[in-house]
Amino acid sequence: MGNQCSIHSRAFARHRGYGRTAIRSQLRIAGPPAKARNSGQNRMRDSNGTVAGAGDLLLGVKWRFFNSEKSQLQLGAYPQVLAPTGNHPRGLGEGRAAFVLPFLAQKNWEKWTVYGNIGYWWRGANEARDYFYAGAVLEREISEQLELGVELFGNSPKERGRPFRVGVQCRRHLEIE
Repeated sequence: MGNQCSIHSRAFARHRGYGRTAIRSQLRIAGPPAKARNSGQNRMRDSNGTVAGAGDLLLGVKWRFFNSEKSQLQLGAYPQVLAPTGNHPRGLGEGRAAFVLPFLAQKNWEKWTVYGNIGYWWRGANEARDYFYAGAVLEREISEQLELGVELFGNSPKERGRPFRVGVQCRRHLEIE
């Protein structure tokens, strides 16, 4: 691809806290809206060079294969396939199928929860590269309505010539009834 492009998307299907229910498996279909900042020639972009539209479709099955009530430890896998349904020439998708295989873990004790995942993306697009990623979250329940946490995440380069990424963010979850 001759254009430099970065894609940001938010899925309309959101999951919070792996394994908080008794369900051992879960099917997910997510069709994220996408936007791309495109530096190439494109008649469909706004004055800031941003293109918006439907992105690729992500299909996956989350499977909890270990659940110990005694130790409050849960382990699972979440294989997914990315179907190239977005408009790749406009920068709104990979252009080819991709696959991801993450492994998930969660441990609860008293008012604390730690969870995380590690996975690998196999990407078919020519300008993209396969990469590893990992993340971990530590949360503390402050009250029945408020949880606070911190997340550490990172990944190997997603595109050729790009560096490894590592980040930290603080999180809060507030239940409002």
